[in-house]
Amino acid sequence: MGWIMPPCRSIADRFAGQFAYYFPKVYRYYSENLRQLFDHHKYLIHNFDNSIYPAATFNMGPQTVALKHGDTANYWAGGCHIHSGGIFDHKRGGHMILFNLKLVVEFPSGSDVIIPSATVIHGNTPIQADEWRISFTQFCSGGLFRYVAYGFRTMKDCASQNPKLKAKVDAKAGQRWKDGLRRFSKVDELHADRMKVFCK
Repeated sequence: MGWIMPPCRSIADRFAGQFAYYFPKVYRYYSENLRQLFDHHKYLIHNFDNSIYPAATFNMGPQTVALKHGDTANYWAGGCHIHSGGIFDHKRGGHMILFNLKLVVEFPSGSDVIIPSATVIHGNTPIQADEWRISFTQFCSGGLFRYVAYGFRTMKDCASQNPKLKAKVDAKAGQRWKDGLRRFSKVDELHADRMKVFCK
């Protein structure tokens, strides 16, 4: 019997729920910034109604395997959601490699993972010659958050049109990495963070 990929919409819905559940403060940060972006540019359309992510990639194989890489344009303190599909022996190939963490993890067909893909160097092991594998990924560019922070302008346009705003945003550069790290919940904080974000 062959493998049938669930509808992309149902996978995207699951992505959104997983992201919100395990990364509530990061999810809120995405939600607040992207809501402003979509409100400001009314012509923008979400790929999927229930997904927070503004971008998606489909890698249809037949033997999709990612080489060692980092997605440096993605938001560095965010979560990239990767779905694995196809027909392959996950004991023999298709493993997720997290190079910075020195981890190799079995990644069977139908599995999902959320990683900060801009900072965690990652890839996959090859699969067997007679197998096939696909992937579906959702992510968000860090440039979108900068665009919102600069008053819905590029950095260059903000510098020429509103230098005071640019100076104000840039003055927080030394603090930004701390703010990004604080949005990741510790295990013993997860329940309280979910309550703060979703049960106000």
